[in-house]
Amino acid sequence: AKPFPIDGLYGVKDYRQEVLSIYDGNYQKPTSTGFTELDEFYQVMPSTFCVVTGIPNHGKSNFIDQIAVNMAVNHSWKFAIFSPEHSTANHIRRLSEKVVELPFDIGPNERMSKQQLEQAMAFLQDRFFFIEADDKIPDINWLLSRVRHACFRHGINGVIIDPYNEIDAKRDGNKREDEHIRDLISQCKQFCRSHHIAMWMVAHPAKMQRGSDGAYPPPSLYDISGSAHWNNM
Repeated sequence: AKPFPIDGLYGVKDYRQEVLSIYDGNYQKPTSTGFTELDEFYQVMPSTFCVVTGIPNHGKSNFIDQIAVNMAVNHSWKFAIFSPEHSTANHIRRLSEKVVELPFDIGPNERMSKQQLEQAMAFLQDRFFFIEADDKIPDINWLLSRVRHACFRHGINGVIIDPYNEIDAKRDGNKREDEHIRDLISQCKQFCRSHHIAMWMVAHPAKMQRGSDGAYPPPSLYDISGSAHWNNM
């Protein structure tokens, strides 16, 4: 007689082929961000969840957008983006600047031509997909269901949620805020592993105090508004 298999309980032999494959060098490797200097400290690993924070208005969104464009250009990655703080048309405008490497607007430097803009949008068309929640603040379940569709329909490799505080913060029952954040992060990490995608979530820091020199110190994960679970998880 053979024991009846139990869902969720496995032995070493169940992973034998996967471990041998890792031994032979057949495993997921980190991908370059497109910035040689940054790659020494951080490279993009599929199936991972990454939190991005920083001083307000210091370019968090632009930084993540640039990495996404670099990866689309260099590695043919595709992305789903939820970024309700800006209109989607303006977001495409910013992405187009990064593709063409010329400004969109009239200014002191040469402006991209309309033909270059059209070429940039044609490039973005097959690689960037936008999630919008009309007339409501979406919860994480609604967002991840749209990301799942983007995985199946478009084969995306990465998702950007910018920022966290645009997600519905309603909590079930008597769940505390720290428990809500813990469960949300766990849900996102599990989703990334299940769908083999990388996720970046922008989270703003709490109110920051200037140092003696009048400048804001670089915030850590403990400074993110809401809970120490941003660091603990």
